[in-house]
Amino acid sequence: MSQALNTESPPKAKRLYRKGNRLSGAEKKRLSLLRKKDTHKEVTLYMRNAYKDGLLKLCKEKGMTQAALVEYLIEKELSLEADPEHSVKGLPYCLLED
Repeated sequence: MSQALNTESPPKAKRLYRKGNRLSGAEKKRLSLLRKKDTHKEVTLYMRNAYKDGLLKLCKEKGMTQAALVEYLIEKELSLEADPEHSVKGLPYCLLED
């Protein structure tokens, strides 16, 4: 009977992670920020609650992040300033009535 118990195969060892040690969330974020520093600048600002709510609503509607939406709006404004037919000195295009 003791022979029947010994015929079982030994338990398999746990498979190792092939790519090395996994990074923690904080380490991933730190590395991501280091990569962005070459091409991006940090912007910190305070805005009225109503504008922040509007920004979040626009982000949800367009399916964009806040950073992507702000970049999009700045690009749009700069392209409109380059086209004198659609811009008025001193007023951003978004404040003009159609």
